[in-house]
Amino acid sequence: MWIQFKVSYNVNTLLCYFINATQQFRLTHSWGLLAPNGTWNKDSMIDRIRQRDDEVNGVGLVIMKHRMSAVRYLARTSKSRASFIFRMPALSYVSNILRLSFQPNLWVGVGILALLMLAIIKFLFSFEVKRNASKDRAYNIESLSLQKSWASMSVFLVGSFCQQGVEKEPEGVSGRVGTFFVYLAVLFLYTSYSANIVALLQASASIETFEDFTQSPLKAGLLDFELSRILFENSTNPIRKQIFDEKVGPKGYYNYAKGVEKIRKGLFAFYAEPGIMFHVISKTFEESEKCDLQEILTPGEFSALFHATPHKSPYIEVFRNG
Repeated sequence: MWIQFKVSYNVNTLLCYFINATQQFRLTHSWGLLAPNGTWNKDSMIDRIRQRDDEVNGVGLVIMKHRMSAVRYLARTSKSRASFIFRMPALSYVSNILRLSFQPNLWVGVGILALLMLAIIKFLFSFEVKRNASKDRAYNIESLSLQKSWASMSVFLVGSFCQQGVEKEPEGVSGRVGTFFVYLAVLFLYTSYSANIVALLQASASIETFEDFTQSPLKAGLLDFELSRILFENSTNPIRKQIFDEKVGPKGYYNYAKGVEKIRKGLFAFYAEPGIMFHVISKTFEESEKCDLQEILTPGEFSALFHATPHKSPYIEVFRNG
């Protein structure tokens, strides 16, 4: 934003040259804060223009509804904006990656497959018990009879999914082939699930809207600047107010160096002018860390700075033509 101040100074210099006037600058401590009783803080820029102590502002002003009655805006001085910049957090910080490994439809398919395998194994085990009983192979009938119940089959299937063995296995060809394919299917599922977990551990979360931002674990900070307090701490915008109450707090104001440092540590978003922030980032961040940066604008964000003059100033048309 300091670049915009330099632009405003040059615009004022050209404007005074155009109307053959002499510049006389006065330093103020504030742009202008409106008190609850409707008065502006004394000697602020808005207050001095409103009372015609100054005919035009020396640096650009952001258009705000409550300022419209105090000053008259003339023309845009320069483009300007502010935004939240942060490093994209790991996906595991935002979502439950144990559920994200498979799509919901695939989880349904896994459940159907498990029921199908349970029915097939139940049939194969029951068939082998009956076949052994018909051949008078009593040594195996007792053990298989214990396993042919639905509860035993469920324990067998859970053991398969957990890659654990069972106490007794079928001895017939059909039962062993069925058991082999159950283990094979579970092996493929387990391998795919593990591979997706590893991939998701290395992925970054997607935070593109303010709904994503407010629901994320990111903390936030604001540039220690009067405009930040106006836009957030004293804002009537519900989203900005929510951000300040839930993520910033009354002690969440930092300078550029501290704010960028906290961005680098992760899980922190800093609100300031992007140009200056990226200048500081270029000096402190590693190249790999810059790849994680994300920028998000707040609703109703300002996009330009304007010159202003008193409502009854005799120089309004002169300034406009200039």
